[in-house]
Amino acid sequence: MPLQVRGAFGGEDLAFAQELAARAAMAVDNARHYPAITSKKPWRVPPSG
Repeated sequence: MPLQVRGAFGGEDLAFAQELAARAAMAVDNARHYPAITSKKPWRVPPSG
């Protein structure tokens, strides 16, 4: 049975947790897409000199 504590967290805590979850989800999504994006290499570095 999960522990339930009423009144321990307020509205600001909920907003913070939601924002943190959204940012974590974005980071995971970006990490999943990173290999596909970096393997295509649509750009070229101009030769130096």
